Amino acid sequence: MESNQERGIKAIISRRYSAFRKLFWVTILMEFFERGAYYAVYGVLAVHLAYNLDLPNLQVGILNALLYLLLYAVPLVSGALAERIGYKRSLRFAFSMMMVGYFLLGLVSILLMNVWSLGTWSTFFVMVFIFLFLGIGAGTFKPIVSATIGKTSSEENRNLAYMTFYWFINLGAFIFPLIFGLVYLIMGMYVKNEEPYYVYIFFLGAFFILVNYMINKLKYENPEPPNKEKKVWTSVKNIVLVVKDTRMLLLILIYSGFFIIFGLMHVSIPLYMVDFKIMPAWFSVLFLSCINPFTIITIGPLLSGLAKKFQSLQLMIGGILIFVFGMFIMGYTTIWFFFILGIVIFSCGEFIGHPNYQSYVSKIAPKEKLALYMGASFIPSAIGVITGSVLGHGVVYERFAAQMERPKLFWGIMGAIGVLTVCGLLWYNQKYGKGSMDKTISQKKTFLTKATDSKFTILVVLLIIPLLIGLGYWGGSNTYYREETGEEDLSSYLQGLELIGGADSDTNTIPENSQQEGTMDIRESNVLSINFTLSWTDEPDHTQGFRTFTNQPDYLGLIVEAPNGEVQDIGPVANSQGQGMSVNLEFRFDTSDKGEWLVGTGQYNFTVVCGECGDQEPPVNIIGLRTIPDTENTWTLDVDYYHYREIEEE
Repeated sequence: MESNQERGIKAIISRRYSAFRKLFWVTILMEFFERGAYYAVYGVLAVHLAYNLDLPNLQVGILNALLYLLLYAVPLVSGALAERIGYKRSLRFAFSMMMVGYFLLGLVSILLMNVWSLGTWSTFFVMVFIFLFLGIGAGTFKPIVSATIGKTSSEENRNLAYMTFYWFINLGAFIFPLIFGLVYLIMGMYVKNEEPYYVYIFFLGAFFILVNYMINKLKYENPEPPNKEKKVWTSVKNIVLVVKDTRMLLLILIYSGFFIIFGLMHVSIPLYMVDFKIMPAWFSVLFLSCINPFTIITIGPLLSGLAKKFQSLQLMIGGILIFVFGMFIMGYTTIWFFFILGIVIFSCGEFIGHPNYQSYVSKIAPKEKLALYMGASFIPSAIGVITGSVLGHGVVYERFAAQMERPKLFWGIMGAIGVLTVCGLLWYNQKYGKGSMDKTISQKKTFLTKATDSKFTILVVLLIIPLLIGLGYWGGSNTYYREETGEEDLSSYLQGLELIGGADSDTNTIPENSQQEGTMDIRESNVLSINFTLSWTDEPDHTQGFRTFTNQPDYLGLIVEAPNGEVQDIGPVANSQGQGMSVNLEFRFDTSDKGEWLVGTGQYNFTVVCGECGDQEPPVNIIGLRTIPDTENTWTLDVDYYHYREIEEE
């Protein structure tokens, strides 16, 4: 016998989903496989480009921008083309392009890492060619499934349809990276920064797109007959008419701000995690990419009830505010718990806000232009992600997070952009919101409604911006661990130069619990790297008569300040009992700036720190048998460096 609870759950599911057609669920299944493959590949792509293919932040940002440009600009044409030739035929083309793109990405990556020896820019342009296949294929697919969802759901259950659609997207985005990540972990291939195993995910992505090709061939049917009279160029011109709709144009411009920060999710966040060593080595970017979709598929059903209680614009505003708050929690500390907590929080904000943006566009669109408006609804994604990838990651992340080593300030600046977007939507809601209200939702004046209708709220929200930036600045710095190779940039510059080594050393005796300061001057020009090695040897065990006293370890450490102000330190650490010990610090300098001929040249200030010097302990603790104190130790500081000089003609 079924329990009342079981009957209740089935009744809820029945009421919610019985109105959806079979084609709705076929479309959901294709989206599940396509997004699963996409997010597994995209989850590792930024780290793969930066660490395996040695591309700098700007080029990684440009490639991400290109992919998103195609992903969200192609629908402007592909949506209209699909209406002319049929959705089914268009999907066949989309899947073919994506299969080729994923396969080439895997094959070319293997060749670049093992066979080809290309420079940075050559590698970049090869990736551009491959990304054209991926972007055109995904951009053709995207508006077709969105439009199919709209055509297979009524206006009454449209919010629920798109939230269900979004839930299944994230189910695929969670399951696929999780499986791949666990397989690597079980096989003992702990995915580190330099690991090449990511390339096999690209081939698996091609396989799952093949599965979609077969689903389309066997199960998918056009939601409406193709309109062979449809003129694609006319449809493109009609998009201009859509943009001329003032309400739609302003929504596009304002909502682009959200995608500036949303677009960083698969570029800046994984690189931030790896560049600043937020998580332990076994926690790969594959597991990172699971957090966001797992949050949505577990918490999403609980949040879906909001669709029946609030207007779409209100949910968009609230969702972005939650997203900004989560991003602040994630980026303001390098503690792993808050990193994950922040991702969970902003994932909830994403689920609340973004599906309701799509739902809102479908409501304000004229019924005969639904596909056209849904295609135009991707314009903010293109504008925002291109801006966020090139300027946000390629410029702002490079400047503040990588060069200045202030990732908190970077995330503060990005959060400020999200707050500006909220202010824009508040203004938009006050000007246009009432004309597009969902009549099925209560119009009662609640506190939330009064707040979103008040101009004073905009001023209050604006005050969050200086708070975010100020906290980001005063949050201090964190070590940036990635080493940029810059080999191609140096190649022409270093012609006529040779790399030679140099060395220096210093020796002294230091008392227990004290510090000794000193300097070393490096006068050679254009220093590439310099290594400081502090060594000490503990005294041997002391023998007195028939008794042997055991010498305890000594604790020494080193602090070095470079001419450019960079400071590194280590210790104090103990030597192994009765043995020698050494610690080292390495400084590497960017020699690609032709105006910085004296980079790495100058005075290095060092401090040798001595903690406890271990005493000679007697073999047996008998009253009257005292220890022999150790009050000092002898240390040696060796300095090795490499620098470039002009080749002398013979």
